[in-house]
Amino acid sequence: MQSQTLPTYDESTQNAIKEYTKQVEHAKTPEDLLEPLLSVELNIDEKRKLIEDAPDVVFVSVGNCSTRTLDLETRLENANYDELAQRVAYRYHLLNSSLDRDWCKELIELDITLRWIVQRRAVYEFLYFI
Repeated sequence: MQSQTLPTYDESTQNAIKEYTKQVEHAKTPEDLLEPLLSVELNIDEKRKLIEDAPDVVFVSVGNCSTRTLDLETRLENANYDELAQRVAYRYHLLNSSLDRDWCKELIELDITLRWIVQRRAVYEFLYFI
């Protein structure tokens, strides 16, 4: 009987990175990014790189693409990937902004909200363990 060697952790991770990178390169809609960004096989740095490497067409507002991008942002937030949600919002607004900079205000408000949540959790954990 031949024994079959299983791939190492690094090999399987590299395979996942290659697969998801290829999927992101061919992405046409924000939904195409959902599976790679929610994957447990990739670390946060690899997911950041996927957002940076995603084609602009994913984030350019055409038709109902803005709602699709907002849906992706919301799903990332709901999965506790707040930083990734901010990066998606940044790419979207960077590519779709005109001279109107309301998106900056929205991004700052989101950042303030996220900081408030983190501070609230820290205080709760501190008080809980006293």
